[in-house]
Amino acid sequence: MADTSIRDKIVTQLLADLTGIKKTAGYHHTVRHVEELKDEVPSSPTTPCIYFIEGVEKANENNAIGFLLKSLNFAVTFVVRDSSDPGKTARKMLEDVIKAVSTEFNVTDSASNSIWVETVENSNVYIYEERTSLIHLGVDFTATYKHVLGDSTSGTS
Repeated sequence: MADTSIRDKIVTQLLADLTGIKKTAGYHHTVRHVEELKDEVPSSPTTPCIYFIEGVEKANENNAIGFLLKSLNFAVTFVVRDSSDPGKTARKMLEDVIKAVSTEFNVTDSASNSIWVETVENSNVYIYEERTSLIHLGVDFTATYKHVLGDSTSGTS
């Protein structure tokens, strides 16, 4: 069995973090559904829900001899049905998403080394559909990490 890439481990961790958005864990909302999206957002989503869209990964620079600094772009779309105060609700949705994924965390590489990952918010926007009372919040992030040149399963902290 092939080792799992660091990129795959990062995506798995981010999906788990998003699944953890629950009022009982100190968030404003309880997410009912988290899905890695390969297509478009469904027209009638089960709310509150989150769609994760994996983006482009790029090499930034050789950070140290034998290591490559990488960036993985990803987006999160958070959908909530609420007509009371869309702007206030969207701000609380943004707080929840940032709390869940805008942080530093570690994943373990194929040699059981801890890989440091930092996620940073790049931008956000929300759209309110008055007809359906759906609020769609979109947030773009970048996760940065290092891995061994030529081996996407081994990294460095």
